[in-house]
Amino acid sequence: MNIRRILSVFLSASLCLSLLAGCGGAASSGSGSISGTADGPQRYSTVFYDAFDTVTQVIAYCDSEEDFNAQMTALHADLLEYHKLYDIYNDYDGIVNVKTINDNAGKAPVTVDDKILGMLELAQQIMVLRQQGVTHFSVACDYGVGLYAAELINVLRDNDPELMLFCVTPYEEQATKWTPELRERYFDMLVKCSHMTAVYTHKQPDAQLKAYRTIIRQSDMVLAVYDPASARGDDTDKAVSYARELHRPMLMIHPDTLKTTYSCVEV
Repeated sequence: MNIRRILSVFLSASLCLSLLAGCGGAASSGSGSISGTADGPQRYSTVFYDAFDTVTQVIAYCDSEEDFNAQMTALHADLLEYHKLYDIYNDYDGIVNVKTINDNAGKAPVTVDDKILGMLELAQQIMVLRQQGVTHFSVACDYGVGLYAAELINVLRDNDPELMLFCVTPYEEQATKWTPELRERYFDMLVKCSHMTAVYTHKQPDAQLKAYRTIIRQSDMVLAVYDPASARGDDTDKAVSYARELHRPMLMIHPDTLKTTYSCVEV
């Protein structure tokens, strides 16, 4: 049996709710621009450079620049919070993050944030599926949970020769603009995986969705971190719909409650 993780990161699945709630705003670490007409909502955009070793761009239509800035300040704070929680290399004053957990492994119990528990829930589900006989995992290795899930499977493969990791990337140049640290993790993961293929050589508008669909077609089951209530018609939602069209059973982890649900579409 092959199992596939389609979407999104605990981070993105949670933050998408913030983006849908309203427009977002520019923080000091970002750059912004404005366009639109005077009679309606203006188009605002900003870019953050200081979270998750990558570039984050936000585009929104708001009634005022003040509204945009207020929303973006809140969003930027959320990004930085998740960045610190999921950091495996650095310590932060007053924050128990993944590095703290790793440093105390086998030594002492650690009380962690619910957001970290969400990421660990994904790890637990992967391990449970392996114990149930799943040997082939296919992952779209985007930054965030995609990369984290692939790294976790590679760690399990060190002591499990039957376990296979298949990486389907949207395009070969996916990591070109990532930070050196993140690129190092990415290429190290690819070197260790069982097989790697790319949908395109260069970036294309449909690259991510094609990668998702490729993985779904070659899998018997889908494991997804997903909240149906946040559906807005993006590639993630289209991938879930595609899995349902192909009657793939789906194991879903809710990004906020961590509740796990299983659905099987009757043929």
